[in-house]
Amino acid sequence: ENLSDRHKMTNFNKQLSISNVDVNDQGKYMCMAENSAGKAVHYFDVIVQEPPSWIAEPPRSQLAVVGSDVA
Repeated sequence: ENLSDRHKMTNFNKQLSISNVDVNDQGKYMCMAENSAGKAVHYFDVIVQEPPSWIAEPPRSQLAVVGSDVA
């Protein structure tokens, strides 16, 4: 169990908490429980969505003459 400072196991190791989530936290996670009655494993996906961002800043304004092309 290699957890970073942002990843904490709480509630007697029953709950994983991730602070300051980023896209690198996305992926498949596994939860495993085991006792004298047996073992259960459950896999789940964490999907991290981030807001869109500008790759290049759009121009502030453009002046165009009627009939001309604008790009």
